[in-house]
Amino acid sequence: IELLLKQNQPWFSGLYAITSIITFALYWIDKKKAGSNSRRIPEARLHFFESLGGWVGALPAQQIFRHKTRKLSYQIVFWSVVVLHQLFWFDWVVMKQEWLKYVLGFLRRFILSTRKLGLRVD
Repeated sequence: IELLLKQNQPWFSGLYAITSIITFALYWIDKKKAGSNSRRIPEARLHFFESLGGWVGALPAQQIFRHKTRKLSYQIVFWSVVVLHQLFWFDWVVMKQEWLKYVLGFLRRFILSTRKLGLRVD
């Protein structure tokens, strides 16, 4: 992850655009399937694409299709994804990745210390 983040390339924009289009389409498909009692798209799959940046497409899809807007458990996860993305970008732009460096450093130290103890965390 660190290598990708250090490259400072606009691949983020492409990822957000592609996953947003996919997520928007998944909401549309799921809404159609909900009306016809067909096999639905699992919520975990929707959340997966939202977490990759597709939340940008999910937000208008929820409003346009009136889909997944009333289910509280779904909305909690969705808005958690949105907040995490906002925190990431705040750290990236304003804090110059200080929080990200701290978290990655903490995780690296944690994994190394568990390996020294003979525990596996992978």
